[in-house]
Amino acid sequence: MTRENEETTAARRLHGPTGLDQNLTVGETSRNYEEKQKCFQAQYKNLGEMRTEDAVLSENIADNIAIGVAHKAWRKNNDLGKTLLPGLGLDPEKAFFVAYAQNWCALSKATSGTHSVEKLRVLGPLQNSAAFSEAFSCPY
Repeated sequence: MTRENEETTAARRLHGPTGLDQNLTVGETSRNYEEKQKCFQAQYKNLGEMRTEDAVLSENIADNIAIGVAHKAWRKNNDLGKTLLPGLGLDPEKAFFVAYAQNWCALSKATSGTHSVEKLRVLGPLQNSAAFSEAFSCPY
């Protein structure tokens, strides 16, 4: 995901991809979005995120969207089925999520700008992923 695509969700919601002033969520859609935001804030607070700025929330929402989009694209091009990958003992579905988590391995445990620490960038999106829950047979 490019930096341009990671601009705050709130700004995109109010200005759209063209930057023109237009509220893209109104009425019930806006209320539903705001309720979802509250759920994300509560979830990430329970995971240990103490910062409550809109930019941090927007980045966490973007991470959740990104893993879903990436998985959908990967699945569309994956024809390995449930074959175990040699040396890993994982089927391709599980290997996708392990690779996602390993991508966020870092020596630094400090927050970085508007992003949560790496651990939360793994835990949050994977807790919210039905595909992850299905792959590892855990409750969703």
